[in-house]
Amino acid sequence: MKNLTINNTLRGNNSGVKRSTIDSYQQVIRIRMSWIKVLLDDPYIDLKIIHLVRDPRATIISRSRTFHSQGLHASFHCQLIETDLRMTPLLMKGYPGKIMGITYEDFCMDPKGKATELWRFITNDKNSPLPTAWLQYITKHTSPPATKKDYAYSTYRNTSIEYQQ
Repeated sequence: MKNLTINNTLRGNNSGVKRSTIDSYQQVIRIRMSWIKVLLDDPYIDLKIIHLVRDPRATIISRSRTFHSQGLHASFHCQLIETDLRMTPLLMKGYPGKIMGITYEDFCMDPKGKATELWRFITNDKNSPLPTAWLQYITKHTSPPATKKDYAYSTYRNTSIEYQQ
């Protein structure tokens, strides 16, 4: 519903809201990069894409721990990731400044540095410091105390070892 409201506002439904005042951040999981072109071509959508990729072996292991009864088809999953990885540089070239690629493993090894890169990409400011709230969140969630339980959907992770699992 929120996306529909934003699109209607962007298309000028007499709301009085200027396009430049609307910010929307969406997390979309498992969208194919081939679908992104349609969104980037829409003149009413000012869109930036952060393409996060994880080693497919780790993804399959993680999913098998969480979804025990579901069959995992590694060859199909890897083929989709490979297609996306081939598509991303083409989209980056065709839409400069609109797409950024990052790997989960790189983010785990340097969460503050990679978050700063993401922030600068989002804001179009190559010198912008990471907001204090982001820095506090990253510090808290990437260096959890030993007493935190490791739940499948928890945001608390010791990222310096997480990427190796």
